[in-house]
Amino acid sequence: MKKKDNNDFNEIIVESTATGFKQFNPQIGKHVRYVNSVQKVTIGEEAANEQLRKSYEIMSCCNHKDAAKDTTNQGVVVGKVQSGKTNNFATVSAFAADNGYKVIIHILGTTH
Repeated sequence: MKKKDNNDFNEIIVESTATGFKQFNPQIGKHVRYVNSVQKVTIGEEAANEQLRKSYEIMSCCNHKDAAKDTTNQGVVVGKVQSGKTNNFATVSAFAADNGYKVIIHILGTTH
């Protein structure tokens, strides 16, 4: 099996459109590669690559793990039923793991 490098993903990920909120350029490592490969099998290559693009943009708006302690960003991910939220959580979590975050917490719910 050929090992992928970040150049293989450069064609998929374009510059984030959230330039006003962008904090850093997340690195793609083994966790993102794994999640992306599973998603290509389960939801198809085009949808998996779109998830990768969206997750990269979300992650680029998060604080870098080494940001000052008093620096905070808050956000929320919402979507309709079957819109890809769970795949997005998985990919953003993989980005966080690949970029040195030690703890990843998901708060999920079904009520207003």
